[in-house]
Amino acid sequence: MSERDRLVDRSLFPQLGEKIYFDNAGAALYNSKHVDRVSEALKNTLLVNPHSSSDSEPFCFLKTKENATEAIQLTGRIFNFQPNDIFFYTLDNHTSIAGLRKMAKGNVFCFENRHKTHVIQSSSEEDGRLLVAYPAQSNFDGFRADSPVETISMHYPNATSTLVLLDIASLVSSSPVPFATHKFDFAPFSFYKLFGLPTSLGGLIIRKEHLKPPNDFFGGGSVKAWLPTEAITMEKDGVESWSLEVHLARRCSKR
Repeated sequence: MSERDRLVDRSLFPQLGEKIYFDNAGAALYNSKHVDRVSEALKNTLLVNPHSSSDSEPFCFLKTKENATEAIQLTGRIFNFQPNDIFFYTLDNHTSIAGLRKMAKGNVFCFENRHKTHVIQSSSEEDGRLLVAYPAQSNFDGFRADSPVETISMHYPNATSTLVLLDIASLVSSSPVPFATHKFDFAPFSFYKLFGLPTSLGGLIIRKEHLKPPNDFFGGGSVKAWLPTEAITMEKDGVESWSLEVHLARRCSKR
């Protein structure tokens, strides 16, 4: 057996052939055991109407999106920046995290998160909300920093609330997510970085208190009733408006 084969069981990756794959951190390779397990799960699991009721209530839900970028954009939509709100992000965040600056109405601060004493460039007596974004693991070099949330909150004592966008896209490719030690409200990731498949699919883990019905659209199972000839609708609660993903999360919560 060659040194290369001792490092990885190549029989699990028949798609490699004689190739060597260098980009596992960017996108993990799916292996044959994973494909077999997904196939068995589909053959042996009854996936029913997503609007069906459930007797379990998880603390958070999964919203699937096209990729992590769309998951981050959805976070901005759910947060719905107001004039007094402030957005914080680190120097080495995802480009898509920095893209939230356009939604933040100008109240934006970039900070250094590599040391115990976080460099916060400003403080304020304003009473808006804070959205703090940082990666659980740097997308650039794999560095894992402590949570900066407590330090930032100290500089903004009058903030009405502090919400956390924990970017786990890089971390999940190699490690469990330390949710027990990292407070979060939103956690975007990519399925292909986690499993290698399916591609073009991301996810956003959302604490259920942040789920609200969209105010510019309704559809599917998000309303109790509506009239086709009148602008009258009876909306369900915010959880039901995300019915498919809620159903899947509830199934997972039973295990």
